[in-house]
Amino acid sequence: MCKVQKTIVNRVKTLCKERNLSYYMLAHQSGVPTTTMFHLVDGTTQSTRITTIVKICSGLGMTLEEFFGTSEFEELLQVVSEED
Repeated sequence: MCKVQKTIVNRVKTLCKERNLSYYMLAHQSGVPTTTMFHLVDGTTQSTRITTIVKICSGLGMTLEEFFGTSEFEELLQVVSEED
């Protein structure tokens, strides 16, 4: 699993824990199929579509900016910028 995907997975897990939400409940609230949600969090999914992240954000009541606005994503952006 690539660093970006790992960071997305960790962010979803952290947000669920902070909000005391099961992955099943998040899937239900966001309109993401349960199997998709479980494949995301167990690392089976190698690349998460932005549309899935948008739905997850909607289910969490947050914006994409809030989802990606963490130091972990900022560090990834710096690494990607340096690689170009």
